[in-house]
Amino acid sequence: MTVLAAVCIAGVALTLRPPGEDWWAIPLVTVMVAISRLWIVRRYIGGSGILVDWGEAVLIVGLVLISPAWTVLTAALGTAVAMAWKRFDPVKAWFNVATTIVGVSIAALVMVAIAGAQPDPISWRGALALAVMATISALVSELACAAAVAFSRGDTFRTVLFEGVGTRALGLVMNFAIGAMILAVARYAPYLLVVLPPVLWLLIEGFAGRVRTRIERRMWQRLTVATREMGHLDIDAVLRTAILESAKLFSADVVEVEWKRANGDAVLTRGDAAGKIWQGKPGIYRPEQTAYPVSLVNGSGPSFGELRLCFRSQVRLPEREQLALSTLGSALAGTMQNAYVHQQLHDLATQDSLTGLANRPCLMAEGNAVLTSGHGTVALMLLDLDHFRQVNDTLGHEAGDDLLRVVADRLRARVTPGETLARLGGDEFALLMPGQADLKGASGHARDRARTLLGALGGPLVVDGVELSVEASAGVVAAETGSCDMVELLRRADSAMYRAKARGVELVEFDAERDTASVDRLALASEMQAALAADDQIVIQLQPSVDLVGGAPLGAEVLVRWKHPRRGLLSPASFIPDLEHTDLIAPLTRRVFELALGTYRTWLDDGIDAPVAVNLSARSLLDRELPEEVGRLLAEFDVPPDRLVLEITETAMMSELEIVDEVLTALRELGVRLSLDDFGTGFSSLQSVARVTVDEIKIDRQFVIAMGSSRQAEAVVRMTVGLAQTLGLRAIAEGVETAQQRAELVKLGCHGAQGFYFYPPLDPDDAKTVLAARGGPDGPPQ
Repeated sequence: MTVLAAVCIAGVALTLRPPGEDWWAIPLVTVMVAISRLWIVRRYIGGSGILVDWGEAVLIVGLVLISPAWTVLTAALGTAVAMAWKRFDPVKAWFNVATTIVGVSIAALVMVAIAGAQPDPISWRGALALAVMATISALVSELACAAAVAFSRGDTFRTVLFEGVGTRALGLVMNFAIGAMILAVARYAPYLLVVLPPVLWLLIEGFAGRVRTRIERRMWQRLTVATREMGHLDIDAVLRTAILESAKLFSADVVEVEWKRANGDAVLTRGDAAGKIWQGKPGIYRPEQTAYPVSLVNGSGPSFGELRLCFRSQVRLPEREQLALSTLGSALAGTMQNAYVHQQLHDLATQDSLTGLANRPCLMAEGNAVLTSGHGTVALMLLDLDHFRQVNDTLGHEAGDDLLRVVADRLRARVTPGETLARLGGDEFALLMPGQADLKGASGHARDRARTLLGALGGPLVVDGVELSVEASAGVVAAETGSCDMVELLRRADSAMYRAKARGVELVEFDAERDTASVDRLALASEMQAALAADDQIVIQLQPSVDLVGGAPLGAEVLVRWKHPRRGLLSPASFIPDLEHTDLIAPLTRRVFELALGTYRTWLDDGIDAPVAVNLSARSLLDRELPEEVGRLLAEFDVPPDRLVLEITETAMMSELEIVDEVLTALRELGVRLSLDDFGTGFSSLQSVARVTVDEIKIDRQFVIAMGSSRQAEAVVRMTVGLAQTLGLRAIAEGVETAQQRAELVKLGCHGAQGFYFYPPLDPDDAKTVLAARGGPDGPPQ
């Protein structure tokens, strides 16, 4: 631009003539150019881009009043004055002056070629020449500025050139209209020149307001899209999206977020609109000249860190853009809070709070995932400390907890990549070992790994200042994938471990020939067939749930019982897990539905309308015929579909099998209600709510019982109730046993509850009696 400007100035010098009687127009046009360059409309977000000014309007007037050579000089001088007034960077100021010289020179040459110097704006040739001149001047300016901005931002020339092309075209039309208005008033009604400035001011401000409105509307629309795109539950995905969207929205060269992990470590994440992300520790050198920070605060909650827009040049962010940045910061803080809550729920659901190891649900989920993969083998070691009770009785439970932590640390140090170490509860630990090619190799590998972990406990351990010698017993088992599930694999390892304890040795491998439990299971299956053929062995009990505020029953959960001829009344835990691996689970489920719907029909005939809830096993969700069977039974007993509630555990609901989605969809289409049972214990609690439409969330009893002594458990209950309220679902707390638990749940806003504090499981007739009584809010009904 400097070279082109020098050529143009040389041409001006050759054609410049002394001013004549119209010398007064030279300072007038200079002042008008300076004002037009100062009176601008900003089009781009983030301080970079091209500005709309009124230079072409002044240029039209100038070329009518003075010669083209003097017009070039006055345009350059007026632009320089405006740049100095605005204190532009010298390089940027000269770029604008040079661009003005080149654009006006080329436009003036074209105008002279069409209609000569100082054309008559009233003639068609003069009007055409002035219009073409204004267009060429604006086009040169646009091309030069687009090239500079593209180079500065690293964008393509085409992208920058066509940004806001409609606004630029409208601005050019406004420029021509204003120039024509000034010339027309000066020729036909000079006395109106006095009132022309306020009229022009109104026109320009109206145009500026329209442009600003369009830009702000587009900005808030893009802000809405940006906040929606940040809706992840993974903190790294949230930050990546926030940085990318912020860089695009505000045209920032770099966006950085300084935040803290859950363990308190400070992290700095930086990125740009191209999606390049860098992460490290805060305090690095920042090469950008300008940074606009905003604190990440969601309402009155804690700060999650700071979001900063970084620009390589000096940029002034207008007030409205700062407001948009603040809004984006609040949205990011809310999203990060959701991600933190999800992580906390995940940790509570998958980690043992005492040792930090995986817990039983996590081990079961990972084990089942490997066992259903169909690749290779799986081995499991179960380890139990010997004489652990004596430590608790002698040194106290705190010392016992310290011992478990020390043992966990020693075992953790011996775990290899790909293995999962878990504490199952008490003093039991488990190690899941996938990946061996064949069963023999898996068995040998499991024995070697078990000896390594047992050896880790061989040295003395210091607990509460006392040196202890710890002994342990372990059982190992190996199985091919697809041959069993995790429940069965864990049972086999448990059987081997207790054989090791009984024999007084450290390690025993599972032996199928000595597994009496398998024989018992076969006998149990045979006896269940007889029970289903009889009329009086499979029975149900019902445990009502109540409204915590009004005390009225909300419904009743159906609990299956087996009146075994030899073993007495059996709970579901005694036979359901074994039956889940047989073909008997389907007829048993059908019998439970028949008993439940028949009971509801009896109640309804007597004027009692209380929904009944039936638990569905994971195996039932794999039965494509289940929805049709449920629909047939609903019609047979004439029960409205919405009076049947199907309770499904998170683990079963989160299966990736397509058949599960098909069955759940078909059940929803029937009109039955779905309840998410044992919420908080599954692998992905929030994902299960998002994936399947449910009507009710049941808070697992372990969190309800632990509320009074565990802040973590209380937090889970509080967040679950809040989640249910947000989604318009009913939250039911399980396992309520004390008045204190009830009062705390009422305070948290929980809708309903069930447990022994209100009603134990009751026979259908007894349940009918208490449902008819509809107890009050002051306590459990008598």
